[in-house]
Formats: sequence, C-alpha cells, structure tokens
Amino acid sequence: MFNTECKKTVSKMILSFILITVTLLSGCQKNTTNSANLNSNQEKEQVYFDATVLEVKKKSIKVKCS
Repeated sequence: MFNTECKKTVSKMILSFILITVTLLSGCQKNTTNSANLNSNQEKEQVYFDATVLEVKKKSIKVKCS
C-alpha cells in the first residue's frame, strides 16, 4: 500500500508532532514550590516603618519617619 519512503515520512511527522506536543505541555506546567518559596522570601525581606504623611503631590508623597 505505502512504499518504505512514505512510511518513514509519516513516521517522522508523527514523531515530530508528539515531540512538539510534549514540549508545549511540559512548558505550561505551573511550579508551585518556587511560588511558595518566593512569597516567603519576599515577606522576610519586607521592611516596615512608621511615618506621618506631610505632603501629597501627583508623583510623590513626602513623609516624616516617627
């Protein structure tokens, strides 16, 4: 029915399709462990201070630390 060259071409096309599909699906996985670690690191590095707002402008806020 099919000659050998045609079978090889079809096999290569199917293999290419499978490889592309696997690559796309593996690239779309969500990595939840890194997200959790990133959030905890951000909380540890966050700095707080008490301040009084003295002046508010369009692009800035002037404050005085308590």
